[in-house]
Amino acid sequence: MKSRVFPVVLTFLFVIFLSIVSFADSNKDDDGEEAKNELSLFLGATSNSDGTAFTYGLDYSYRITSFLSIGALIDHAGGDINSTLLGPAAFFHIRNFGITTAPALEFSDGGTTFTGRIGLEYEIGLKAFSISPVVNIDGFRGGEFSVVYGLGFSIEF
Repeated sequence: MKSRVFPVVLTFLFVIFLSIVSFADSNKDDDGEEAKNELSLFLGATSNSDGTAFTYGLDYSYRITSFLSIGALIDHAGGDINSTLLGPAAFFHIRNFGITTAPALEFSDGGTTFTGRIGLEYEIGLKAFSISPVVNIDGFRGGEFSVVYGLGFSIEF
């Protein structure tokens, strides 16, 4: 049963992302102002002491200033890791670089754990969306860390 959930969730996230990309033709609204909302689909991997597993996720952020966005994130690592990370996040923007900080809850077979995330990304802007190589470190609980890495696909609206 678990093996069917993963492809369904991944397909659902991808369809949502493609729908938003198809309706958004730029990151400016009708008044010519910069877009304030961003939705990102993450595809990558998580590595820790339990092994390495495919990871997918979704981030939403609202731009408060040119430097700061706030929002939320959710990531799921499958395989032997089998955990989901959920929490509010602050995103800091410096030119094309982004820094992510997030207190979060990690849900896994072992229960629920309070954890944190710090990450770095580099945004490569394309016409209707952007692609970002992403590296995050999750953990801060008892010296156990996970490294989450991959690509983020973002759209501003």
